Amino acid sequence: MPPNDLIPILDTTLASIKPGEPIHDDTLHQLRVLFPDSLVLAAFDIVDRKNVMKYTTPWGRVFYQVIGSTATYSVQPDLGHSPNVRFYCTCPAFSYTVLLAESYFMCKHILAVALAEQLNECINRPSDPNDIANLVVR
Repeated sequence: MPPNDLIPILDTTLASIKPGEPIHDDTLHQLRVLFPDSLVLAAFDIVDRKNVMKYTTPWGRVFYQVIGSTATYSVQPDLGHSPNVRFYCTCPAFSYTVLLAESYFMCKHILAVALAEQLNECINRPSDPNDIANLVVR
């Protein structure tokens, strides 16, 4: 199934997750159908460690950073309606497994951002234009 066909399934699965409530076995099963177990577990681990940072500019633009095991990565979970790439992460796994090998349609960092947003687990960081400039330069 092409990646763009999987996104509505993922959106429906994520919508079934409610903040403060246990995640149902059916939801976990659906995530495991879409992604390998290791990717799902790694994404939940990132969320559990509170490693998803959310920066909102004064003009309303949102940026995310995910603290990974070896580096901090910038994540864009929604690039709009680009037909080829709907989201982006600066991690090497995204470049290789998503863009080059096309074996997955997102990396653990993008899934972690989606899960953290749904669970209200993003760490909100105040930001001004200088903070955002530093994020973009990294």
